[in-house]
Amino acid sequence: MKKLAKIASIAILPIASLVVMAVILAWIYIDTVAQSGVERGATYALDVPTTLVSADVGILSGGVTLTGLEVSNPNGFDAPHFLKLGSTDLDVSLGSLTSDTVEIPSLVLSGIDVRLERTTEGSNYRAILDNLSRFEKGEKAEPKPDGKTFVIRTLEIRDVKVHVDAVPIGGALGELASAELTVPEVVLRDVGSGGKPMSIAELSAVILKTILASAIDVGGDILSEDVLGELGGQLSSMLRLDEMGVGDIEGLGQQAAALLGAPVEDVTEQVQGALDDASSAAQGAVEDVQDSIAEEAERARDRLGGLLGGGGSDEPAKEDPKDPG
Repeated sequence: MKKLAKIASIAILPIASLVVMAVILAWIYIDTVAQSGVERGATYALDVPTTLVSADVGILSGGVTLTGLEVSNPNGFDAPHFLKLGSTDLDVSLGSLTSDTVEIPSLVLSGIDVRLERTTEGSNYRAILDNLSRFEKGEKAEPKPDGKTFVIRTLEIRDVKVHVDAVPIGGALGELASAELTVPEVVLRDVGSGGKPMSIAELSAVILKTILASAIDVGGDILSEDVLGELGGQLSSMLRLDEMGVGDIEGLGQQAAALLGAPVEDVTEQVQGALDDASSAAQGAVEDVQDSIAEEAERARDRLGGLLGGGGSDEPAKEDPKDPG
């Protein structure tokens, strides 16, 4: 019996070692696959090198952390990057990671730094959006896909800084105008829903367009009209977010929603509420004026009656025949 147990332990030991080794290799492999997928998808959509320092997939915890995501500036521009991401946290189950469509309950992007430049030769944001437009129209050959698509129930974009350095159209380098914008938090719901799960490239497009449209909203009184017009014109000509498979958005201003064709229910409600409030206020103002006019007319009649005598009677006072005059 002891001999059989010893033989069994000798046989099981290599198998257990292989299982442990397989788990370690899978752990390393899944991190590498995640990193490669993000870099390849974003690079394809934006057509500029996109790098990721590391991807840490917690097989047991269900958490994924992406570190050091950086989108390079197109050639000919000076900023160290076009976009840099501070941190990315998402929750996902191992079972979902191994399926063709990955279901992500929550994805949070924070600490985003965007650099928009325009020189006498052109603008980096135009170059990036031109690349995105070609991607959306299918004019570029897509790299070999890994088969993964994504559905994100809640995608939060937080703490976004947009730096703008722009030479006016027809201006000289010495006329460079600089501005810094802080974009408020935006929350996208059911991204990739409705039977339209998204690739990494499509997610990159949605996120970037949302950030730039929000910058237009915030920069309306800060950025020059030509920068706003150039950005807005390109965004409005691209695919609508609802066409891409975005459920709805919270925190997006009315102008940004119009540019993206976003299904933003709360914006519609806010606009209708503002119209209702304005209508109520106008009606109240009319009633107040009417009351004031009536009160003033009454006082005028009283004063007129006092001047004529008789306490405001409309009949003239009769002469007393006994009064000698």
